[in-house]
Amino acid sequence: MTEKAQEYLSVNRAAVLALRAVVVAQCLGFDREETLTMGRVVAGVNGYAKDRALGLCHPHGQTLPKERKKR
Repeated sequence: MTEKAQEYLSVNRAAVLALRAVVVAQCLGFDREETLTMGRVVAGVNGYAKDRALGLCHPHGQTLPKERKKR
């Protein structure tokens, strides 16, 4: 590869977080099914928190009362 040509690899962060959570949970002695569930939860909660931080979604507690008042 020359100096000017660079290759980039894009990795989905959610998958990496889920894998890390699975490995840590297995090291702590949890069963395989439990670790996979924990990995999905960690990735999902992290994605939701990032969406809220960016203002892409709002928690139900804040949006539902406003919708009810409109009716």
